[in-house]
Amino acid sequence: ADVVHFTSASSSIVDAHILDDLVAPTPDEIQDWELIYHTLTDDGYLIFEASRSLKTSDTFDRVFHDDSDIYVTDHRLISAWGSSEFLYYHGSNRVQSSIQLFNGGDGSTGAGLDYQNFLDEMSKRSEGSGVMALSNYRIPERKTTYYEECFENENLFSSAKRWIIGYEFIIKPESKKYMHHMVVYGMSDGCTGDYFQENPIIAWGEDFLFFPDSTGMEFGSLFKGLAIQFHVDNKDRDTGVVDTGSGLRIYYTDTPVQNEIGMFQVGDPLVGLIGEEVGDGLTRHTMICPSSCTQSKFVQSDSVTIVKQSLHMHAKGKRIVNQVIREDSVVQESYVDYWDFEQSGATAQANPPFQLKRGDKLKTICYYEADSDTRFGLGSDDEMCMAFILYFPKQDFLSYCGVGFGHYDRACRSVHEGPVSLNDEEEFGRVFGSTSNFVTELPTLSPSELVTSVAQIVPSTQPSLTPNHPTPTGEVCADSSLRFKVNWNDRLITRDCIWISNKATIQRCKLRGVPAACPVTCGGCEICEDSTLGSRFSGIIGRSQGIVLGLETKLLFRGANFQGSLMHVVQPVECALDLGR
Repeated sequence: ADVVHFTSASSSIVDAHILDDLVAPTPDEIQDWELIYHTLTDDGYLIFEASRSLKTSDTFDRVFHDDSDIYVTDHRLISAWGSSEFLYYHGSNRVQSSIQLFNGGDGSTGAGLDYQNFLDEMSKRSEGSGVMALSNYRIPERKTTYYEECFENENLFSSAKRWIIGYEFIIKPESKKYMHHMVVYGMSDGCTGDYFQENPIIAWGEDFLFFPDSTGMEFGSLFKGLAIQFHVDNKDRDTGVVDTGSGLRIYYTDTPVQNEIGMFQVGDPLVGLIGEEVGDGLTRHTMICPSSCTQSKFVQSDSVTIVKQSLHMHAKGKRIVNQVIREDSVVQESYVDYWDFEQSGATAQANPPFQLKRGDKLKTICYYEADSDTRFGLGSDDEMCMAFILYFPKQDFLSYCGVGFGHYDRACRSVHEGPVSLNDEEEFGRVFGSTSNFVTELPTLSPSELVTSVAQIVPSTQPSLTPNHPTPTGEVCADSSLRFKVNWNDRLITRDCIWISNKATIQRCKLRGVPAACPVTCGGCEICEDSTLGSRFSGIIGRSQGIVLGLETKLLFRGANFQGSLMHVVQPVECALDLGR
């Protein structure tokens, strides 16, 4: 991170940087910041003003890019403070945000920056809204819970087409400590159907967002309900906390939009590498999405405009890169030089929009520092490597290109290369602080067809977490991570073992087939039997005893030996670094 720090006792300012450790900043050899003004207010606020060139020749200085265009991500910033004599890691003494530093020519600000601006836009443009929220939900005393609730709002869903043009997450004050983030899924058959997980409606964790004029995401006629997965974290295992009102409000229009946004995920979005070793020490894994994917899936147009990329790894990740390759040349590259899982869930890149053309390849490269026990998987202690891409115009069949995806669609099956052992961190190819890789400004690309603005994707404050199921080896007893159908209160619903454990566990474990599917939760590890539950799968599920399970297959599975899960959707998180990583 690029850092500037001020010390009031000496009235001094220092241009500095931090690389990959939780340490005090290291002063730059070239001091580019100039102190203009400082004061200590009566109520204890330390304020200072300083100036620096927008771009310098110092490899440890980041560029202040022009973020006035709504296409370009705002600057991610941290403000930290302390009262000790010596400077050291700030710990919890910090605030973070994404801030637009440049105003547009008309003085306008970016979408998602100002809440009143958001409300004004929705008041003018939306034709209606709907709220989906919790009611009398008791926060579990366990550390991490994934609670799912489905909503069918007859005023929200329509037989005609309808588009989301904005939304805001509602977090009640008493629940701010516990709500990590939410994931919203469209339910094609309503709340009695299966989770239509290949079509997440909202997979982000920002507080509010609106799309610009003539841009939106279709949901009206596609779904009969929306399901929200609440990621709840009760680190202190507090008791007696009840939530009523936390959830989501979406704003919609029935007026057809000019640019329909689609989501395209690359790398290993379905965690096809689940259970495989990341590799001991420093390693590199590469996922190559072949040209056959864009060649065959670009149906509505010969190219699309990529307006946002968000990259995702877990705690052992060190650097991640996503490239677009055209005729064997890299024409666009996005990267996070110093990955920090505590700061980054899925980091949006500050790139201008660019064209992805029919026949282009995409290459996702992930670098790790791990031990021999680290594997790819769904838990926070496991690893991932993926990129989330927002683009327009939406292509009907362009959604995933990933490892193992060929069992569903061979045209979009990524090639995996790795693990490749590395000698030292120099082989990570980092740009920040490197004289050989240093660039002084963002690439300037001129797409042939762009809308005037697009919604800002502001990262959230929490990393992405998923249930940490142990990796089966031999005859290990473990709950299945698959969803299954059960008859509950005279309704056929789709749930999983986490739902079984949330509440009424004794009663739920008596449901037919559940003890075999959830032996750990139901205390049945001493009994090895096949579950009689049927599960509907979308995409590549995982591997059981070396056998890959395929698409839309109804089968019986062995709870004790199966390792796999439905696709995992990761939310970008509100992430802020001193001047970005």
